[in-house]
Amino acid sequence: MSESQLVRSQVANQSRDKDEDYFSNTAMYSSETLEDGEKETQQGPTEEELQAPDLQRKGWDVTCLTKNPKNFAIMVGVLSSVGAVLYGLDVSLISGVLLFVVSDLSLTSHQSSLVSSGMALGAIGGGFLGIVLVEYAGRKRSILIACVLYTVGALMEALAPSFGVLISGRLVLGLGVGIEYDAIPLYISESSPKNRRGDLVALFQLMAFFGVMLGYVVDAIFANVSGSWRFMFGSSIVFSVAYFLLMLVFPESPRWLMKRGRERDALRNWKYMRGFAPEERLEYVNMVEVVRTELEASRQRIIWLDFIRVPELRYAVIYAISMIFLQQFSGVNSIEYYLGTLYEAIGMSKLDSVYMSLINGGCLFISTLPAVFLMDKVGRRPLVLLLAPFTVIGLAIAGASTYIKHKNGHVAAYTLGMVIYDLFWGSALGAVPIAVNSEVYPQYLRTNGMSIAVIATFIGTFTTTYTFSRMVKSMTQLGTLLGFYGGVTFVGWAICILFMPETKDLTLEQIRQVFLKGPLGIAKENKRILSIQFGNAVNKVKSLFGTSS
Repeated sequence: MSESQLVRSQVANQSRDKDEDYFSNTAMYSSETLEDGEKETQQGPTEEELQAPDLQRKGWDVTCLTKNPKNFAIMVGVLSSVGAVLYGLDVSLISGVLLFVVSDLSLTSHQSSLVSSGMALGAIGGGFLGIVLVEYAGRKRSILIACVLYTVGALMEALAPSFGVLISGRLVLGLGVGIEYDAIPLYISESSPKNRRGDLVALFQLMAFFGVMLGYVVDAIFANVSGSWRFMFGSSIVFSVAYFLLMLVFPESPRWLMKRGRERDALRNWKYMRGFAPEERLEYVNMVEVVRTELEASRQRIIWLDFIRVPELRYAVIYAISMIFLQQFSGVNSIEYYLGTLYEAIGMSKLDSVYMSLINGGCLFISTLPAVFLMDKVGRRPLVLLLAPFTVIGLAIAGASTYIKHKNGHVAAYTLGMVIYDLFWGSALGAVPIAVNSEVYPQYLRTNGMSIAVIATFIGTFTTTYTFSRMVKSMTQLGTLLGFYGGVTFVGWAICILFMPETKDLTLEQIRQVFLKGPLGIAKENKRILSIQFGNAVNKVKSLFGTSS
């Protein structure tokens, strides 16, 4: 039985109460619907088999720090934290760097834009390189290679005597960021329990914004030092080296090992990373069955074409890329990259511009905290629908601040708008698109899907950051922030109301079944659920005021 037939057979034999929210009903994905001949496989490895010599640890790794495999999720959290800081650092460091490097190296406006967006341009290449590297070298080796590229790029930036060397360093560093951004969310999602996966991917985004905040702190520390921008760039080397050393003691993803045919290695790593409690055993068996079926089917065709010819995968990739588009064209990278420059344009000194940027960095960090604790409790969908509208309000206030002629009033209004924007952006448009793109693809296409996500992310970053200064000049600050970025955010939010599915509490192998409904099926279900929720809310209001329905 093919994967598509198996999944469709499962869906056809499953029923659910129409008064319940299907997004939280994980019982419908029970592996009991597999064929009778597969029951023995469903039992998984025996305790005796798990004691085989080849399933014991080969040397020391980070799983030795805990006897309970469930605690490995904590280790993955540490790993994702340090890796995310690397990306976040560059986003904010460049804000301070631009205040000083333009005069030091006599950069033109065009060169300044290229320095700002150069990392994103390199990361696009890193996304394409990741298609091959993350798939064939593995998640772990790819992260190690990314650290090396990041370190080399940061050194080139810090020591650059000219624009040519500086932009080359930005491109090399970008290659590392693109590969890292591809591999780390994959490693997290493939190594984490389903009830912690969203939280840990959200932690990756949270720590990216901690990196943003830290970058502003670094800018402030070195702002009064001679050659300040060189120290700003060079500071990130500490984190890339630390992350390289940390990744050395982490095991490879069991799902990737299984996909490469190294089933015994996958079993050994799963044993120490996840364990074989009943729920983990069931997930392991489902993972093995799905990976084997998908790999067998993919040997006879070009699997990239599945994104086009398989309906549920076509909708999954459209949905995932749309979430990345919404994230990038909500304007966050343009705003953060040029934050110091925007404050300086208002009339503030370089040093004060750096200090003011600290406020926004702190708000972005704080704004992602709810996603870490709530994404796997309330889901992905509620975070976007409830929080995204407030980002538009923030953009409107910041954009309109340009009409305040008094300097202090202008600064206060712009800062208020950016604080509102940052406080609501992180948990909605920051964490959710990353989580979505790390979980919506089947195993045999997950690397390809994440590579598409990385390429789309940094195409968006490059486009918005490279054109930002020109957009402000031609469209005004209000037109750019509210008209363009606010307009994109509002339209994207409206589309999410109908077409955004919920994937919390589902294993990676189960999520594909959600997309079997297609966009119209998901929209119909979302409409029904919203209708029920609205009715319940009305009844609660009526009961609160003592009226009967």
